[in-house]
Amino acid sequence: MKENLSEAPLSEKKSILVVDDEPALRGLLKRALENKGFYVLPAADGQTALDSILAHRPDMVLLDLHLPEMSGMEVCRRIRQAASALGYIPIIVITGISLEEAKSSGIQADDYVGKPFDLEDLLSRITRLLQEPSDGQNG
Repeated sequence: MKENLSEAPLSEKKSILVVDDEPALRGLLKRALENKGFYVLPAADGQTALDSILAHRPDMVLLDLHLPEMSGMEVCRRIRQAASALGYIPIIVITGISLEEAKSSGIQADDYVGKPFDLEDLLSRITRLLQEPSDGQNG
């Protein structure tokens, strides 16, 4: 794989599914991640996220917990249930609730980031998780 992801062909780029019902935040994350060379799949709700996972099998999911119709917790649960078929997909929860509450909720995420967040910190967490072996035991 090439050193600079932005120069890699689309098929070699790491893909990240960004799931948030706030269009401005989805757009911010999409631009920032694309500038770092990632291929970004945006989703505004849980069902769209699940459909996108089945169709595209992203390398990572950035997931808000408060989504319309299907909660982020349910989306995460379904991703983890499908791990045998999909492979392990790292999940970073981005939430407006307290990080302690999110962590104690039983959600099986690999990392948690509170809103508002520092973009550079989030990007470093994404890079770290994508470089770690996928053992499914991080959350």
